[in-house]
Amino acid sequence: MLERAIKDLQLEEKDLQKFEVEDPFNPQNTLKGFLSTKSDQRYGAVVITQINKKDSYQIHFATPKQRYPFDKAGNFNFPKASGIEVYEKLDGTNVFAYRYSTGEETFQTYKLRLFPVLRNSRFGEFLEMWKEIIKRYPQIQRIPETNDCGISFEMYGSRNPHLISYNEPLETALLFGIDKNSRILPPSQLNCLDMPSARLLAKIASHQELVNEYNRFRKEAEEKNVKNEDETINGSEGAVWYLSDLEKKVMQFKCKPESIEAIHWDNKAIDFNTIRATAYNVLETDSRITYEGTVKLLEEEFRFDQIEQSKQRIQNVVSELQQWHEFQTKVLEIYFKIGTSINDDKRTVMRAMSKHFPKPQITDVYKAIIQSGK
Repeated sequence: MLERAIKDLQLEEKDLQKFEVEDPFNPQNTLKGFLSTKSDQRYGAVVITQINKKDSYQIHFATPKQRYPFDKAGNFNFPKASGIEVYEKLDGTNVFAYRYSTGEETFQTYKLRLFPVLRNSRFGEFLEMWKEIIKRYPQIQRIPETNDCGISFEMYGSRNPHLISYNEPLETALLFGIDKNSRILPPSQLNCLDMPSARLLAKIASHQELVNEYNRFRKEAEEKNVKNEDETINGSEGAVWYLSDLEKKVMQFKCKPESIEAIHWDNKAIDFNTIRATAYNVLETDSRITYEGTVKLLEEEFRFDQIEQSKQRIQNVVSELQQWHEFQTKVLEIYFKIGTSINDDKRTVMRAMSKHFPKPQITDVYKAIIQSGK
């Protein structure tokens, strides 16, 4: 069925990645097929070819790649718009809910950007965290069926660290829907069943205001952002613009703060924070952070010459994060043997940990435990 998937998605074979996985939310089902790695509206699309070794061809579009509304020379190219809604851009792990059918029964599951289902890794218990989220918001299980589309969520918070620092330990927000024809449906067009959604920041009616409004948004976000000592940022990653064209088709455009956005358009080496955030995203689909995995994701956003110029920087960041996560793994192995939660008795835990680590490392030990969310 590879040829059929290539034809239906209009892709090349190199853009389709084989998979055969057990669905963790429906463990009686084994899914086999292909996943699109093409960095456009087909990004992460799942082509199921078999369920439990029985042919069951179906395509499920997922969270697409968003683009900027201007070219590398800075020329804006907004299409004619009938209206625009601007939503907050959240920085976490994208979780996409979709429903697949055996022909006799329909099941709902959840996927990562470049993996057909949710799974844990050594450095991010994405599956377990999402199960916590579902317990808190059980209506998540009904939203895709209610709206007859797949639903994109962002799972964020201090337990799932990325570039933007959040006070909430673990939270989620509904971002948008994707129907079977890959059409985007913003929260305003969905029945969210009282589920938290990305915050609506503005509505823009006049096409004449677009460039000025876009520049105002990214400037204001830039002014509010504050860099922390650990190089994370208190503030915002920006906004996502949902532009409805004259035929009511919705397109997404990224609107990032100037300093973050500028990284993608100059000729300099890629910023350390961007590399670090990208490297963390590798853990959504791979068991460990690698140079190759980080470069693969960077290639979706940056030119070849920028990546080549940043080679040593990428290697340094990857090495740093590998060492950190090896340290964190060692810390957690000892912490779990103590049998006491640091949230219940910090003094007892840290006294016990101090027997295993020298005093200069104790701050990092505490950080490793807290960051794990355990």
